[in-house]
Amino acid sequence: MIKGISWSGDFHPARRRPGVERGPGLGGGGPATDDSLVVISAERAAREANAAGMRLLKRRRVKQATAAFERAYALNPADLHAAYNLACMRARARNVAAAIELLRTVAARHPEGLARQIAGDEDFAAIRGDPAFARFLRTLRP
Repeated sequence: MIKGISWSGDFHPARRRPGVERGPGLGGGGPATDDSLVVISAERAAREANAAGMRLLKRRRVKQATAAFERAYALNPADLHAAYNLACMRARARNVAAAIELLRTVAARHPEGLARQIAGDEDFAAIRGDPAFARFLRTLRP
């Protein structure tokens, strides 16, 4: 999983559910009502889903974490963290083709350091010996 890689923005864990938040100056500390909700961007909802996935994974709730990463990637396929973390989950499940496809998405936008990141990431241990994965790794910049 991504542990401090800095290829895109600042991701702070969300305190609200993805998709809605209190609007500025609306409501107080009470429950949200229809008139106090503001739709948030798909990008932010993806970051929040990704952060939720990381929290779930720390609690060893792998199925729920995978679902959160899938949601994050579906909301924003351009989110490199979501793509990388979903690739990790696919590798853990030994789905080599899906892991490679997601990593290609990441490599297309941020090739520098990806090979090093993957090499140090235990999430890929289950597929390191796979010939297709080895071929993919050779295509990456060092």
